[in-house]
Amino acid sequence: MPLNLRILFLGHVSDPKELPPVHDETIQVAGFAEASKACLERIKANGVIRDQWAGGIVTDDQGRELAQVSYNGLVFEDRPHAQNRYIAVHIPTGVASRWIEEPAKVEPLRLDIPGHGACLITRDRNDQSATRLHLASEPGFQVDGKAADYFETKFDIVPEGIAIFRNSAIYKLAGDGDDDAPEALLDTTQEAITDWLRDPENAASLTAMVERLAIDVLDWERSMLSNSDRDHEEERRNLLAHVIQIAAFREGIETLKAQAAPKP
Repeated sequence: MPLNLRILFLGHVSDPKELPPVHDETIQVAGFAEASKACLERIKANGVIRDQWAGGIVTDDQGRELAQVSYNGLVFEDRPHAQNRYIAVHIPTGVASRWIEEPAKVEPLRLDIPGHGACLITRDRNDQSATRLHLASEPGFQVDGKAADYFETKFDIVPEGIAIFRNSAIYKLAGDGDDDAPEALLDTTQEAITDWLRDPENAASLTAMVERLAIDVLDWERSMLSNSDRDHEEERRNLLAHVIQIAAFREGIETLKAQAAPKP
C-alpha cells in the first residue's frame, strides 16, 4: 500500500529579517526507503541546510503518522511506549545511528545494597555522557528501616573509583514527598557497587553494557559531523569529551580488577 510523504523545509532569503518561504509538498512513496531517498533528493536539489529542514512526515492512507525523515535521511518510527521512543526503521548507506537497536533489549543488571535492598543498573540514554549509568531501586527497598517507593541515582566509573552523582540522587518514602538521598545511603551504595564490580563476571557485564552505549553515542556524534553543512565545533568537542570518558571508564575498571586480584 502506498504511503504519503509530506516534505517541509524553509527556503532561502537574502535578508535575515524576512520570513522565509515554506516548501510544502506531499507525494506518494512505496515505503520508508523511498521516503528517505525523496527527502535527500529535495535537500540536495534545493541546497537545504540542517536549520531549514522541518522534516518529512510519513502517513498512511488514513492520515495516521507512521514515521519522520530526518535531515540525513534516517527514518524514525514513533513508539510511545518503548524505552527509547524513536527507533530508526531505515538507515541510508553510510549513515550511523544511535537508534539502530532498542535499548530495552539490553538486560538491566541487578545489584544488592546491604541493609536496603535490590537495585537495577541500566544505561542512561538521556544523559550526554558516553559512560554514565542509572541505578534505581526494586520493590521492597528500604531507607532507615522504612519502606521506600523508590531510590535512584546516577554513577560513573573513573580511574579514582566509583563516582556517584550525589546532586541527582533522590528517594521517596511511602507517604512522603521526594527528597535528596541521605549521604549514608549514597556511601553504602558506592561501596556496594565497588564490591560488586570486583567480581570479574559483573565487571565484564557492566563493561559490555557501557561499551554498547559508548558505540551508540560516538556513532551519533560522527553522524552529526559527517551529515552537516555547518562547522559543528560543539559536536567535535562532545566527541572528544566522550572519547576521554570512555578511556577513564576503562581505566577505572582495570583499577578495580587489579584491587580484586589475589596478592602474590
